[in-house]
Amino acid sequence: MYDLGSMILADRDTWPRVPPIELTCGIVGKLYALAIAALVIGLVRLRKVERRAHRAQTWQLKIKYFALGLAISSSALLVWLPAQASQPFDMTAVLQLFSTCVALVLSFAHGRRSRLSSDILLVYWLFSAIATTAQLRSLIKHSTDSLDISVLVAYVALLGASLTALWAEATAQPSESRIHLPDDDKQDPAEQAHIFSRLIFAWATPAINAGYRRNYLDIEHLYGMPRELMGDQANVEFLAQWTRSQAQSSPSLLRVMWSGTWRDILWSGVYLAISVGSQLLQPLLLRRIITFFQVYGTVKGVELDDGLLLAAAMGVLGLVRATAFQAYWLRLMLPFMWVDKVLSALIFRKVLHLSSESRSKHTVGEIVSYLSVDADRIAVFVNYIHCLWCYPLQITVVMYMLYQTMGRSCLAGVAMLAINACASTWLAGFVQAHVRDFFNWRDQRMRVITEAMSNMKSVKLYSWQSAFIDRICKIRDANELHSLRKVGMWKAVMNTSSSLTTVLIGLVTFATYEVFDGVSHGPLTSKLIFVSLSYFLLIQEPISQGPFIMTQFINAAKSYVRVCSLANSAELDPVAVDRKEYDRDSPIASANDILVSVEKGEFKWLTAEEPTLRNIDIECKRDQLVAVIGRVGAGKSSLVSAILGDMVKSRGSVTVRGS
Repeated sequence: MYDLGSMILADRDTWPRVPPIELTCGIVGKLYALAIAALVIGLVRLRKVERRAHRAQTWQLKIKYFALGLAISSSALLVWLPAQASQPFDMTAVLQLFSTCVALVLSFAHGRRSRLSSDILLVYWLFSAIATTAQLRSLIKHSTDSLDISVLVAYVALLGASLTALWAEATAQPSESRIHLPDDDKQDPAEQAHIFSRLIFAWATPAINAGYRRNYLDIEHLYGMPRELMGDQANVEFLAQWTRSQAQSSPSLLRVMWSGTWRDILWSGVYLAISVGSQLLQPLLLRRIITFFQVYGTVKGVELDDGLLLAAAMGVLGLVRATAFQAYWLRLMLPFMWVDKVLSALIFRKVLHLSSESRSKHTVGEIVSYLSVDADRIAVFVNYIHCLWCYPLQITVVMYMLYQTMGRSCLAGVAMLAINACASTWLAGFVQAHVRDFFNWRDQRMRVITEAMSNMKSVKLYSWQSAFIDRICKIRDANELHSLRKVGMWKAVMNTSSSLTTVLIGLVTFATYEVFDGVSHGPLTSKLIFVSLSYFLLIQEPISQGPFIMTQFINAAKSYVRVCSLANSAELDPVAVDRKEYDRDSPIASANDILVSVEKGEFKWLTAEEPTLRNIDIECKRDQLVAVIGRVGAGKSSLVSAILGDMVKSRGSVTVRGS
């Protein structure tokens, strides 16, 4: 049995004494057992898919079914040949035959119920091809007696059948054999792509080719939004959840946003964990590769296959890391767009239902700032939410590996890391203070602009343009831009300190090891330096991007507080006014129709304790001109506000027909 784990994790210069590379029957048998379980799960899940009409038997389907028959025949031959030669019972061959039969059943069932490729079958055929290749290689290299040609032919046939079935399953079917659904051309191609196409973004190739040929893209070349982001369904569900949350004792906007994004956030976290795990394994493989070159040809039992396997593992880890990282960013884009969409809808809806007191606290300029800045900052922070746990975990694991590599000398690097963390926290406080000042000055400038725009007639009449321009420019140039300049300056200091920290950690660690140790883990050789440098490169991104993530978190927290203040503001009473439809062109409509009526109304403002209006009874008929006359403070404007629903109705009824 070939123990790859012992080869990777062996201590320093020792080389694990393992037999030549060989995938034993036990390993392959266990993997085929897992493959059978996955295929059965695929069959069970397929029962939920509605059965479609049978599609035409194209040449691609015929090749696929031929490959399936060839795979079953080859697997059956591998079971029968050892029995004829009175050899020990091979359980792996039986599991291989059984899994191929289950794949055949799944292929037929999936073809009748779906026009898309099966992800489970694609992964199975790829695994079957890899496992068959490994078994074929072991058969050829480690055969002690004369090679059995029948077994060799069976393995070759099974390998060819697996590759052919993989190609047929992944290849798109011709348009005439597809089962067309409503609005087939408007569907998102990512939803119809198979697993390998999604991992390497092959579904976007038509749009890329169109842009390359035309040097530009029209709207018809662009794909639609994902299904969960199309239409108003997401907004309606979010607003309904927020309404239910407001009925509770402690409403939380964060909890409502989490309920709509937790699946995508968790799946993206899984992809990120795979990517980071692959990245952390690469220095271990690098250490073993360097050791292989040092002992190859001088230590007995070290074969060329060992180095080839380590090199292949290094390439596979790089491929897995890149693929998982891109899948992580793509999956994280969904909650980013969802949060931006629903927050904009929440702000729009809230503005339309604000009470008079709340409207005086949130000016037009501030509302524009909520939409253009705050909602976007909260949504952007979703892209970095995993950095809050990934970066500390990555730094901790790398520092532990450094301790295993260089001993106590890495504590000098830990000390530099702690100093950098304290400095970053101290600098982040300055950034937070200046960001808060910047927001305050920006809101003040927007208030002045709103005041000027709302009273433009008076500004023009009295020639106050220059005064307002000077006032706005003074706020922006002397205060707002000054705060923004300080924010940029402190951010530059944070980035510079983080970049220098990575270099200083390596320099201090190597100097400490050479001066105070130099013995416990051997001399400062090229292997020790390269492996340690690879570890330091792994913590370069967390250290350099840490201040940026902290800044994004601070900005998002400030924006979240501002949006929550708007979302929790008092609204108009939805039942204060009974609004009914009215058709003026209806045959039953007449001039005596009452369009506005107030009966025994009693109204007060939201913050007032005593009613402002009492015993109000009004009826306004169609085409009737009504004038309300009174001295200043008599309640004329309050009466209009009560009819519009801006006041709190203590008792009585208000009915408005029409718009």
